Amino acid sequence: MRALFCMMVCVAVFNCSEQESNSPGIAAFETAAKAMRPDAIRAHMRFLSDGLLEGRAAGSHGYDVAAKYVAAQLEALSLQPAGERGTWFQDVPMRKSVNIAEQSSVTFFRNGK
Repeated sequence: MRALFCMMVCVAVFNCSEQESNSPGIAAFETAAKAMRPDAIRAHMRFLSDGLLEGRAAGSHGYDVAAKYVAAQLEALSLQPAGERGTWFQDVPMRKSVNIAEQSSVTFFRNGK
């Protein structure tokens, strides 16, 4: 959860730091920084950590909802998307491992036994 919020802040900072100081990106960042309030941050974190988002595992419905929520918040800050095809999103190939308990085992050895 904290990682998602930190990612939002990093995206905002990176988006602005790549532009000249008189650009609209810097103005948008300064506006966003002035608007940051602890109670608002708590509200975002409460929503993003809610069980309704089903853990936000990559590829899950909860993940998609959380990603769209973050994108909407960044857009509300007047930031510009930097994802693929002018969107807020970037395709990233993911691998997944699943533990199937009945097909899994673990063996411990001590002194070769």
